[in-house]
Amino acid sequence: MNASKSVFIAVGGGEMAESHEVLDEFIGLFSRNPEARVVVFTVATNEPEKAAAKYNYLFRSHGVRHVDTVDVSTREDSFSEASVKKIGRAHAMFFT
Repeated sequence: MNASKSVFIAVGGGEMAESHEVLDEFIGLFSRNPEARVVVFTVATNEPEKAAAKYNYLFRSHGVRHVDTVDVSTREDSFSEASVKKIGRAHAMFFT
């Protein structure tokens, strides 16, 4: 098995929008690629549209040009053709 170049960052116990150091570190991982894509997974929320809008704005305001959302209100949502396509193009994935 080859070594992966992927990075996994787990952030918990607080609001990412208020953790500027963590947000800057996360975005810094792929900031050299102006075509980088972040996929936001709306999980653990009763308001997926609101969470998607919030993190779309947050990442775009920090210079990320491509932000996609995958709503996983149900397990099947993550296996849709559109979701799989977004995941396949992602440089970074963020779970709300």
